[in-house]
Amino acid sequence: MLFTKATKSDLNLYRVLFLVAGISYFLFWFILKKVEPDCFDPLLGRALVSISILLVLLLTYFSNFFKDYVIAAAYTLAYILTIYYIFLLTKNYFSYTYSIGLMTILIGTVVVFKESKPLLVYLAFCLFSVCVGYVYADASTVPFILYISILGVTSIIAYLTMSIRLNIQQELNLKNIYLNRVYQEIDEQKKIVELKNLDITDSIVYAKKIQHAIIPDKDGIKDYLPDSFIYYRVKDIVSGDFYWYHKKEGGVYIAAVDCTGHGVPGALLSMIGLTLLKQTVELQHKKLPGDILSNMQKEIFSFLQRGSSDGMDISLCSIDFEKNVLSFAGAMMRMLMVRDGVITEIRGDRHSISRNTSFDATFSTHHIPYKKGDAFYIFTDGYIDQFGGEKNKKFMFRRFEKMLLDLHHLPMWEQKSKIESIHKSWRGDQEQVDDILVIGFKL
Repeated sequence: MLFTKATKSDLNLYRVLFLVAGISYFLFWFILKKVEPDCFDPLLGRALVSISILLVLLLTYFSNFFKDYVIAAAYTLAYILTIYYIFLLTKNYFSYTYSIGLMTILIGTVVVFKESKPLLVYLAFCLFSVCVGYVYADASTVPFILYISILGVTSIIAYLTMSIRLNIQQELNLKNIYLNRVYQEIDEQKKIVELKNLDITDSIVYAKKIQHAIIPDKDGIKDYLPDSFIYYRVKDIVSGDFYWYHKKEGGVYIAAVDCTGHGVPGALLSMIGLTLLKQTVELQHKKLPGDILSNMQKEIFSFLQRGSSDGMDISLCSIDFEKNVLSFAGAMMRMLMVRDGVITEIRGDRHSISRNTSFDATFSTHHIPYKKGDAFYIFTDGYIDQFGGEKNKKFMFRRFEKMLLDLHHLPMWEQKSKIESIHKSWRGDQEQVDDILVIGFKL
């Protein structure tokens, strides 16, 4: 087809051109009469042309045909206007105003052409019309050189304009083709990444099942410590924090462990830590918490390669129900005890279980006689380090300590519910910064 259907942007562009041309063409008559009072340019002719342009503008809002073929309508109007100018030029002889006007219409129309084929057809009609106009003009009065000049200059400018526009269009088309290829490649890479992420996520989800299968059930602790809770909230799918408990003769072991990092790296270390705890207690028959941690330090030091800074912090308790004694050892961790409304902090040793700690490092055991109603809490740093609140600051240890003191008189299941709700309220919309583990029990 000579004219393709107009796009929405084409329609908006030509509506603006129709509005400007329809109004300015009529108003220009008054300026022209001041410049050339004796020129031949009937006001009625100007008015009819302007009305025709504005009528086509109006039809583009009501007629689908004019909407789709607004470009063809614009070229038709421009051609009619060209014929009208040629008619005026034959009546005004040497009028530069009409010569310039004719060239402006031709060149201005060329600027908005989108394709070369309709442009060449349009120029051919225009040039033919100029030649016909010369035939009907007074040849003795209107020099042939005038028409030749108009034809020549208009054709050259129109051709150059078309060439520039088409070259620009070709460059844009090439760039669009290149961008489309880039977008396709990006889309393909995105799909590949999404598939890989899905595979990785599926693997991590499966690893979560394995980790949960190895870590004891949270509710199982109630078999040994009926009034107790374990608040365990992982940051990612798998966790670097883990808890452990184990029945012993006349008592129970219970531990809170924080491995370096979180997510997959932390989960790998948690499997090592859990294995070492079981091995040390069940196979090597270490009994005191300090001895258990000291043995774990030797194993970790031998297991990890030189230069590794990975490791774990541990709070380990051994409860002897027959002697009413709780024994505690900590590697960079502490325990809180609440008795008679007073909270006491029992600190562990200030070194982790890691390659950075010496092979023969030892850990102290604290023996604490307990009485009925005493509450004990062991925990990792995830709860304390959580950002939130009105000023988006860390929860901090002192606030955590006060919270436990305020809640210690409640049953442990209710304390867990309060601790969870306080964390959610404090965190708000903030991202969870680390795995969270808090263990509480009353004796």
